[in-house]
Amino acid sequence: MDAYLTTGTELATLLPWCATTLGPVAVLSEHSKPHGGHESSTYRLQSATGLCYLKVHQSRAHWHNEVHAYTHWAHAFGNQAPHLLAVHDVEPLALVISEVSGQIVE
Repeated sequence: MDAYLTTGTELATLLPWCATTLGPVAVLSEHSKPHGGHESSTYRLQSATGLCYLKVHQSRAHWHNEVHAYTHWAHAFGNQAPHLLAVHDVEPLALVISEVSGQIVE
């Protein structure tokens, strides 16, 4: 399973980190795509608490913006927006968000 930019080393670092926060995790699928001039790698995970997404950012600015949005704005949308479950604030920069029901919009 090759991510858009995430290396095997980054994923090997992040999966144990996810497990310390969420309990045992398994990668179900990879959903990485370039977005607006920056790249991130996205993995759908099965955790002990349910389905979620691990997002790995190559850009600190884009990672910071996404963490800020989930921290300060997502709650306004209630259960219509993912919840921020974990933040990895050292390289590799990552966050974990909950899955919401519905259809992925591209």
